[in-house]
Amino acid sequence: MIHWQHIFVWGVAFSGFAGSMLYAAPPAPSGDASIVSPQSKVEELWVDKGFTEGACVDVDGVIYFSDINFEGGLGKIMAFNPATGKTTVFSADSGQSNGLMIDQKGNMLAACGANNGKQCLARITKQGKVKCIVDKYEGKKFNAPNDLVVHPKGWIYFTDPRYVGTEPLELDHMSVYRYDPETKTIDRVTTDI
Repeated sequence: MIHWQHIFVWGVAFSGFAGSMLYAAPPAPSGDASIVSPQSKVEELWVDKGFTEGACVDVDGVIYFSDINFEGGLGKIMAFNPATGKTTVFSADSGQSNGLMIDQKGNMLAACGANNGKQCLARITKQGKVKCIVDKYEGKKFNAPNDLVVHPKGWIYFTDPRYVGTEPLELDHMSVYRYDPETKTIDRVTTDI
């Protein structure tokens, strides 16, 4: 037999547990704070109405980043030179670059997305021109390459989701790919993204 007192006690206990779950404090920051010097300061390098992504640094210390345009215009790659303190346009038409990396040979690589972009893995020339390296998997156009990383062996891994863009989708999956610049082959690593 269940008495109303037991129901009341269990109700109070459950509501206390549920309340603590709803009003729990956010977790404390974790990690090794020593990687950031206490003398460090955050500086604003550039301001515009765009959406920035994909920062990378070349051997000269120049910081490059993508300025993505979601209003139908051309995306750009910007360059901040710490020696001059100036930010300039490096590529006026980035093919809607997102993620950027510098490979072991000093080449700038870009994941170029959709929304009037090139939808490819690209090399950006020293003059800021976009040269698609690969834009298809099994004969079908990529969705919208987003981010990339270069393996020490030179392989280029990149993600291919679809967040924006009106271009028709040819692939029925969002994937991670590996491109081998030596053999010019591309392999799908996973569709679990």
